[in-house]
Amino acid sequence: LNTENEITAAAQEAYNLGINYFEQKKYKEAIVNFNKAIQGDSSFQFAYYNKGVAQVEIEDYTTAIKTFSALIKLNDEHEVAYFNRARAYQGLNNQEAAISDYDQVLFFNSKNEKACYNIGVAWFLKRDYLKAIAMYDKAIRLNPEMANAYNDRGSSYRMLQKYQLAIADYSKAVELNKDHAFVHNNIGTTKRLMKDFEGA
Repeated sequence: LNTENEITAAAQEAYNLGINYFEQKKYKEAIVNFNKAIQGDSSFQFAYYNKGVAQVEIEDYTTAIKTFSALIKLNDEHEVAYFNRARAYQGLNNQEAAISDYDQVLFFNSKNEKACYNIGVAWFLKRDYLKAIAMYDKAIRLNPEMANAYNDRGSSYRMLQKYQLAIADYSKAVELNKDHAFVHNNIGTTKRLMKDFEGA
């Protein structure tokens, strides 16, 4: 029993050190320590989770997917593990797998506006603009202040040549976040597409 307690204590110590490195954005050092924590306690969910997030941060998406999959095997209701595995899939441009994981997130929490938004992004990248718009609609219903959702829905409308709707959404995005210079570019591009050179 003492040995078991020592192993658990060592795992916790390694985990705490990993968190310190993580907070300093020293992700590789954090991962080394999260691995030590997992070696000491193979069911240490926080260690798996933070290791996976650190792997996403250094864009080691393939390994991050394996880490989050191991965590989901331990706890198949771990909502944020699905969310972050989806992010890793998007990092590899595997939009189908990402959508599947985000759908799982929405199964656990239908009010997760970020999952709705990210599904919209995935559909946009797959060039299915109608499905993208439907997900941006959901994200905006859940959070009417989400400037990126208005911008990206605007871009979906622009791809469908619905220029007036695109400009309305871009304008709303600017209203919500004046620092988004790229939104002003989108408005200019859309107006040029409408041959409204005066406004561009």
